Amino acid sequence: MTSPWPTDVLLTGPIYKLGLADVDPEVPAANVFLDLPLEVSDLTLARGEYTGPRPRATLFEPGPFRDLVRTASTAPFLVSGHFRDALVSNKLSGWATLDVDMSDLHKAEDGDYKILVISGRCGSISKTPDGLGIMFDPRAWDGSDLFMLDGYGGILLTSRAAHALEAAHLGNLVIEEMIALERMQTG
Repeated sequence: MTSPWPTDVLLTGPIYKLGLADVDPEVPAANVFLDLPLEVSDLTLARGEYTGPRPRATLFEPGPFRDLVRTASTAPFLVSGHFRDALVSNKLSGWATLDVDMSDLHKAEDGDYKILVISGRCGSISKTPDGLGIMFDPRAWDGSDLFMLDGYGGILLTSRAAHALEAAHLGNLVIEEMIALERMQTG
């Protein structure tokens, strides 16, 4: 298929989506609620556009705290020190963290959890002409390893980032190729 955009900027390899995978269905992982001002959306927090006081996490659903922790919404996630170490040691770009008040959560006391903020961007998303995949204008991508599309709350990864995170053996995450996700949803 020919791209509708100039090919002066290209991604090397497929695009992946970072998601949660409860490792043990018998013992679901923890789910926390982030206390934010009413006018602040979760997406604003996930995209690093929040400038208010430090959010407080309260337990929404009990369970073990793993390297990637679900919040009561689609985004953002909490990440452990082990997760952040994988990002740093692999020199992955497009992310930052935000401190979170975990004082109400005794189970997470040794995890050093922070809110994962995605600073990488790539413009808007559209379907491929055949409707089976996704595409975006590569000129709008800032080149980050972790990035978000305009109007989409999912965290996207380059092949390099996906392979690095998989190799780190992090708990409670799944990495899926985006075109496979779109095929499942449309077909």
